Amino acid sequence: MATPSLPCASCSPDGTSCQNIGKYSCANCRLVVYCGSECQKAHWPIHKVDCKSPYTKKTWEAEWSVEGRTPTFMRDEDPVTFGGKKYLFGNVPALDILRLGANKGEAYGNQLRLLFAASGDLRNVVQTITQLPPSYEPPIENIMNDHEFDVVARNVTILLLALTADDRDEAVDCILHIWYSSFIRKSHFDILKQRIRPLIQSVCEKAKDKPAKIIL
Repeated sequence: MATPSLPCASCSPDGTSCQNIGKYSCANCRLVVYCGSECQKAHWPIHKVDCKSPYTKKTWEAEWSVEGRTPTFMRDEDPVTFGGKKYLFGNVPALDILRLGANKGEAYGNQLRLLFAASGDLRNVVQTITQLPPSYEPPIENIMNDHEFDVVARNVTILLLALTADDRDEAVDCILHIWYSSFIRKSHFDILKQRIRPLIQSVCEKAKDKPAKIIL
């Protein structure tokens, strides 16, 4: 069985990656590989955050251990889900709610008006739209809502990214990071700041002083 190869980990802040195969691992953490010393030195300002992370040290202890308290997962009371009852990601696979070909037929040509009540994230919307027959041409009216402002705001951001993108590949990468990643790249932050923020600035100004439960 052939030994699997890994790409060089060197990546610049603008997202440009080295295309060579990695040959040498970082001697300190063994988490990444580089094709040579030049790439390793160039990537150090980024990699040092992970390489010197306290989580990689043998002396690391969980916060509950350092503080001398009983962790929540060992207490008698019922555990509390992190984030409460806020579902940032769907907990079931994406569903095509129309299955247009099986229900109305591939030749269906009337305008569609779809309601995604309490939609959560966009997975069902994306799945439904992308599964429409290639022959379907009329406009589609989609209505989405959800009681979690954070989820709705993210949906709006993702849709604006998709609708205003100059580079489709860049938009897809940015959308995936915003949807599922704990962190985003600086290049993605710049896109949000320069392209998306101006589109929603007025809405944010109107909403910033409103009570949390009010309908906007």
